[in-house]
Amino acid sequence: MRAHADGLSLSASRCPDFGKYCTVTKSTIVRDQLTGESKGYGFIETPNMDEASKGLTGVHLTVLDGKVLSVEYAKVPDGAQPPPTRGPLGAGGVRQ
Repeated sequence: MRAHADGLSLSASRCPDFGKYCTVTKSTIVRDQLTGESKGYGFIETPNMDEASKGLTGVHLTVLDGKVLSVEYAKVPDGAQPPPTRGPLGAGGVRQ
């Protein structure tokens, strides 16, 4: 199960501490490609819905680095597919 954490500071080096409340399999802070700064949000993955629920209950509306966090289940569009793998030439495909 995946959760979305919003309200991270631009200098955030970690996602909210879900580990105090549940089992975390992965956490990611989304960063700007040019500056490397946090974009202010990230994702936390848990093994199942029960674990995610414990984490959300424990972390939602807490304060991290002086900012109030909003944590909710990540939305997945219906029929979502993983992004395509980019080849050595990037998303443009074959050079002509």
